Amino acid sequence: MKNIFNYLLYGLFFVAFANCIGHSKRDSCKISYKTARAVLNSYYHSNDQTELWTALEDVNRSMQCPETRAASIELKISLLSLLKRFREGYQFVDSLSGSDFEKSYKKKMYSNFFTALEYESMLDMSQIKIEIDSLKAKYPAERDFFHGVIGTIDSSTKSVEAMPKVDGTDGL
Repeated sequence: MKNIFNYLLYGLFFVAFANCIGHSKRDSCKISYKTARAVLNSYYHSNDQTELWTALEDVNRSMQCPETRAASIELKISLLSLLKRFREGYQFVDSLSGSDFEKSYKKKMYSNFFTALEYESMLDMSQIKIEIDSLKAKYPAERDFFHGVIGTIDSSTKSVEAMPKVDGTDGL
């Protein structure tokens, strides 16, 4: 009878201890997420890329808990795009399931986003502009069209590089 009582007591302590560990891990994930978000916002003021790497380490820790996983995934995607780690971003998104996102279509959207950025990074924009200039000389009647194409290339390059700030309104 005494052995049964001891086993029950040990079991009770084990359950209580396991709950404490679970809460501390959950809190640790939330802290890591908030730290990553704060460091990312700090990057926007300093433009110091080491802050992006620091935030990436924190967000990798925060992805370990279900409570912070979805928000951490979105934050990691932003960090990888700012770091111009497009192939790594594609591989990361590809490793996830649709249920890891708030909306299942986001997996395909981010996959396409990183694929497009990877291909764009391989383009030599100066060579493309030289080709357009030669076409302008060859087809002078279409000069306005080619001028618009160059304007579109310049503005689309700037818009891809501009990423929105993380404002912290996600409730974590």
